[in-house]
Amino acid sequence: MQTSIEQAMALVVVGNRVLRGELDPDPRRLCAYSNGLLGREHRPTFVEPVAKSGSFRQSPYATSSAGWLRRLRAEGVKALALRHGARRASAQAAMEPPAQVRSAFAEGAEDWWIEAWRGDSRDAWLPRWRLGRARRGEGRAQRWRIVYTRIPLAPEKPPRSGPEEIEALRAALLAHLPEIGEFAFRRRLESFGECFEAAWERLQRPIPDPSAFTSPTEIESLLPEDAVRLLKAARIAWVFGGMHSWNDLGFAGEAGERYEALSARLHALLTAAITAAVNASLRQAPL
Repeated sequence: MQTSIEQAMALVVVGNRVLRGELDPDPRRLCAYSNGLLGREHRPTFVEPVAKSGSFRQSPYATSSAGWLRRLRAEGVKALALRHGARRASAQAAMEPPAQVRSAFAEGAEDWWIEAWRGDSRDAWLPRWRLGRARRGEGRAQRWRIVYTRIPLAPEKPPRSGPEEIEALRAALLAHLPEIGEFAFRRRLESFGECFEAAWERLQRPIPDPSAFTSPTEIESLLPEDAVRLLKAARIAWVFGGMHSWNDLGFAGEAGERYEALSARLHALLTAAITAAVNASLRQAPL
């Protein structure tokens, strides 16, 4: 799964615990829960638009994830949620590749964002991932420049992702994974077929699952068990990347149409599953 998605997931799941006062926003802990994606190598910054001289400019809000969470908590923010969907104008979106293809690139990171609730108000934090210049002493290595921008939104109730929604997505994936798995095996794409089989098998495991192991420093350790099962299966079935990934395949005629339809359906189900599983961290939010 792409780094940008993993980072947003960690910010929401860990962030909700911080906002409830159950975790301290210690930088080392945030780095551990995100597998380093909130650490030095992928450190995000946070900005907000400020009006000045009749126009808006970006003003620094926080220079680290820990600082961002501390400031949100101080401002009375009660909950965070993960969102997914194209944010571009319809004319521009019509000229772009399908969502499952776009997800492999930096622009695909902009299809995911974080929403924050404070009383009756709601803000979006929109990410932007761009490669920056190499730092002194690092040779030609480039680092990601990651900026989340705060945008006010109209009031709306947060998505709590109850057990019913989790179960509905689980059932939909159990129905779809054998279809796309059969397509893969018929075309001797065994590695992909095995991914779909493994994800299906993960979804069939009971709750609680005595054989499942979740590290105490994984975000899954902070989620309800039904959300954990769904998220782990989604990770296994996520085959959307760049070269040599599921996106890199091509078929002619009816096979190509079938491939596109199965891929679009899988991507839609997985993005819904990821957001629902992550937003299960909202179930205990004081809203």
